[in-house]
Amino acid sequence: QAYRRIPKQLAQAEALLKHVLTYYQQHATEPTKVAFQQLYLGDFYREQQQWVEAQNYCQQALASARQLQDQELLLSGLIAQAALYIQQHQYTQAESLLHEAIALDTTNTASVTSFPGLLDASDYAIHAALLNQLGATYAALGQFPQAEQVYNQNLEDHTNTLAPAHPGSKTQSLQGLAKLYGLKQALTLALDKAQQAAADYANHPSGDQEQAQQQRTLAHLQLWIIQQGLHKQSLKANEVMTTAFQAMQQAHGSQRMQALQQTALQLTAADPDTRKQLQTLWQQQARLHQLDQAYVSIIGQTSDEAVNKTKQLQQDRQQTLQEIQQLDTHLRQNLLVYAQLLQPKALSIAEVQALLKPDEALLVWVMASAETVAA
Repeated sequence: QAYRRIPKQLAQAEALLKHVLTYYQQHATEPTKVAFQQLYLGDFYREQQQWVEAQNYCQQALASARQLQDQELLLSGLIAQAALYIQQHQYTQAESLLHEAIALDTTNTASVTSFPGLLDASDYAIHAALLNQLGATYAALGQFPQAEQVYNQNLEDHTNTLAPAHPGSKTQSLQGLAKLYGLKQALTLALDKAQQAAADYANHPSGDQEQAQQQRTLAHLQLWIIQQGLHKQSLKANEVMTTAFQAMQQAHGSQRMQALQQTALQLTAADPDTRKQLQTLWQQQARLHQLDQAYVSIIGQTSDEAVNKTKQLQQDRQQTLQEIQQLDTHLRQNLLVYAQLLQPKALSIAEVQALLKPDEALLVWVMASAETVAA
């Protein structure tokens, strides 16, 4: 799993995955272990867009699941095969598998292996996530009424309470509806759903990279809807400018975070101890990244030196993690602006105007795939 995150180490990842499969085929007493490993390999090849290999392993695992009548394995196999079809734009085939998976997951409590191309559902109820994916599949097929029905079914489900950062949440359903209404050119409805999704993210901050990426994606979606609405004159500029301005701030992502780090240092200039803690935190985070890279580079080596180095890296990583957690907790409790900078709220136009001098103006822009949006 560590190797497959690094492009230069993909050959090692493939070799290790095949080695484990061979070992299970020769020694495993539980047939499901072989099938799950086939799913891992299938998902690996799907990520590399090696469709023939991915299809081969996924189909073998799915056939085993049906033969063994193992529900968890079958659910995992259906999800993996559906992900493969979706990535190849074979939505009709994916639709039937998603229906089967939804029918299988009748309790809303099944926990399955993670396949990031479709779901990241380890330790989470996956029923709502499957419905969201089915809605997206209907939308891709141009079956808009069915897609709308599925998304609304998800929103009306009182058990659908997963955090917005994770698939299966109501936020994902709202975002799906926003895309759907945008495709239908119902742009006022589309913007309304996108704004509801943005508010849901703001009300449930998680501080993780996944949610940050989702927020940037949603911000670009809002800007696309606004651009379409202004072009077709179905939205009025004076009514959507505030939303556009806030979405632009969210869309800037990592550049914005670098600016916030500089702001944090400026705000703590009069408090050397806190300033030093902030700098130490960022240094430890950089060190953790370096340790992870070193750990990946030594995985699979069997010499005594490599084994000893691996143990030392594990100890160093654990110690670094503890120091990061301690610093983070201390700063959250003693520096109120720290938490605000971690989860910053977009400013309104009025708030920015109050900060500007009479001869000053603020220009905000976002580079999109086909155009640049500015305000």
